[in-house]
Amino acid sequence: MRRRSRAEEAVLSCLRENGVGAGTRVCVCFSGGMDSSALLRTLAELREETGISLSACHFNHRIRGEEADRDEAFCASVCASLGVTLYTGSADVPAVAKASGKSLEEAARDARYAWFDALGEKEGIDFFATAHHKNDQAETVLFRLLRGTAVGGLSGIPSRRGKYLRPFLPLTRAELRTYAEERGVPYCTDSSNDSERYTRNYLRHTLLPAMEQVNPAVVDSLFRLSRCAAEDEAFLRSLLPPYDACQDVSGLPPALFRRVAARNYTVCTGKTLCFPHLDALCDLAERGRDGVVGLPGGYRALLKGGKLRFERVNPPLPTLEPGELRTGETLLCGGAVRLTVAPGGEKMRKTCDDGEFIYNLSTEFPLSCAGICGMIQYRARRPGDRLRLHGVNRSVKKLFSESGLPVFVRDAVPLLADAQGVLCVPFVGVADRACRREETAASFVVRVEIAERMPERWYESR
Repeated sequence: MRRRSRAEEAVLSCLRENGVGAGTRVCVCFSGGMDSSALLRTLAELREETGISLSACHFNHRIRGEEADRDEAFCASVCASLGVTLYTGSADVPAVAKASGKSLEEAARDARYAWFDALGEKEGIDFFATAHHKNDQAETVLFRLLRGTAVGGLSGIPSRRGKYLRPFLPLTRAELRTYAEERGVPYCTDSSNDSERYTRNYLRHTLLPAMEQVNPAVVDSLFRLSRCAAEDEAFLRSLLPPYDACQDVSGLPPALFRRVAARNYTVCTGKTLCFPHLDALCDLAERGRDGVVGLPGGYRALLKGGKLRFERVNPPLPTLEPGELRTGETLLCGGAVRLTVAPGGEKMRKTCDDGEFIYNLSTEFPLSCAGICGMIQYRARRPGDRLRLHGVNRSVKKLFSESGLPVFVRDAVPLLADAQGVLCVPFVGVADRACRREETAASFVVRVEIAERMPERWYESR
């Protein structure tokens, strides 16, 4: 009986550990390169023994022109010779990268895995097998270390992520090359693998070889580091309290606080919390202080009384266009602000929320006609605006700050002004000259209502 190769042992071990057996649909992510060619050959030779249903998939990134088309044709030829169904897909990755602002590597990976996921759903594929190996793991750990990462990032590529299996992860590139040569596995070469304008290629061809001069076993060392980091990360995550939108973080050590904060942010937003923001939160927690940390994407973190929560910050309301104040009801800022004017002494009709806007900020005040000079306009605040209150001229900007009015609504508050300047700042006060001093004096009443909680469409448009 022929002795099994290291490649076969690694594949069989991976299949057993993940419950892959008879009837399981396994699809190899097949680029045509040495690693994926070796993986496809190994699984093809083991399919009778394991009972798996084997297929392959190839994604053309449209980066290398005719060479990429050559690779696709090669993959089709190999799969035909092995009796393996091949699924093919493609995308203009350079155009996607340019439009999205992503690097070519990142855009290629995102497009590739998005297609894999869609293919898996369509064809009912149970597992995808990728040919990542020990050198890939070392490069990933080194890349993340240089870019900046926490312990979790040092765990590198997992042996399994959802439907994706990495059977070759325990093997080095040299071992796979030996296996391919001994078995006569055909493969094609990607010329872009030699270009050091890609970060991974620089790590592979320049940095790792330099590190091997210091430690010839540096690939094994980085691989061991990834396994230790993965084990430590799994243990620490097992200690985290269950998710709560208003999380009690009092008394948590920094190692757990960081993980709770990062997890909760991801649950809340679907994104990853960056180090500067995480460090700012940790600094507040370690000093036992309450505070607010602004975050990208219209979110903020609030730490108060030992409780941590993430919430979406309302975007600024639409621009407030100036206009002449008139009796009756006027909708401003696309309906988010309602301005109502009625003669003094007349009971103002109670208004209702209109189903789209919830006017949960409201103020009402009388203005004396005696102190008004000319036409009254409503407008947004301007730099240098001042209001005379109780005999003192004060900055509208400072008055707003003291009022506690949410920052995102301040530019939507309709100030009333005449020829002599600001008459009134709703939610703040009325100028001394426009205050009604006698019940018999002619006056009118103004009500301002603002929708502090915006409809979902305001978020989606930003």
